[in-house]
Amino acid sequence: MTAVVRIIAADDHQLFLEGLASLFLADQSLNFVASCNDGDALQSLVNQHGADVVLLDLSMPGPSTEQLIDWFGENFPDIQLIALTMFSNGRYAQELLQLGLSAYVLKDCAFDDLHLAIEEVMAGGQFLSAELMAAMRAGNEESSLTNRELEVLHGAANGLGNKEIARELNITERTARFHLSNCCVKLDANGRSHAVAKAVQLSMIKL
Repeated sequence: MTAVVRIIAADDHQLFLEGLASLFLADQSLNFVASCNDGDALQSLVNQHGADVVLLDLSMPGPSTEQLIDWFGENFPDIQLIALTMFSNGRYAQELLQLGLSAYVLKDCAFDDLHLAIEEVMAGGQFLSAELMAAMRAGNEESSLTNRELEVLHGAANGLGNKEIARELNITERTARFHLSNCCVKLDANGRSHAVAKAVQLSMIKL
C-alpha cells in the first residue's frame, strides 16, 4: 500500500483497542485515527474524521451490525468495513458479507490477520480468517463454483475491479464482492488474488 490508510476502530473492550493502537503504531502506512466503544460514537467519529477502514466489533452497544453496515452503505460507501469478533459463525458471516461487509476477522488471530485483511480490502477484495473459512466450508456442501462465480473470478483474474466486474455482468458491486467471498470459501483462499491463483492452478479459469 502506497497511500496511508486511515483507520477507526470500535470495540467495547478498551484493552483490545489499546492493543490495536500498538499494533498499528509501528506501521507508517497505517494511521490509527480514533477509537470508541459503541456504534453511536462510531458514527460520530466517522462523520467527524472520515476513514478508509473501520474495524467493527459485532457485539458492542448501539445500533446493530446490520444497521451500521446499511448506514455506511448509504453515507460512506467507500469505507471498508472489517468485522472483529470472537465468534466463528459461518452463516452469519455470509449474511454480513452479502450486506456489504469487507472482511470478517476473528479476534483470536486479529493481530496476525489484520494487516493482510486491510491490504486485501483496500485492493477491492474480501478477507476471511482461516478458522472461519473452515466453518463456512463445513456448512457448504457444494464446493464447485457456479457459472456466475466463475464469471466474477475471471473478471478478477483479468485485473478488473469490483465496479468493473459488476458493470460487465450487470450486477451490483455488493453482489460481485459476495460472489468473490464465496469463491474464497470454496477454494480455501483468504483473498481474491489467492482465489484467482488457485482457480488457475485447478484449470477452472484461464488468464
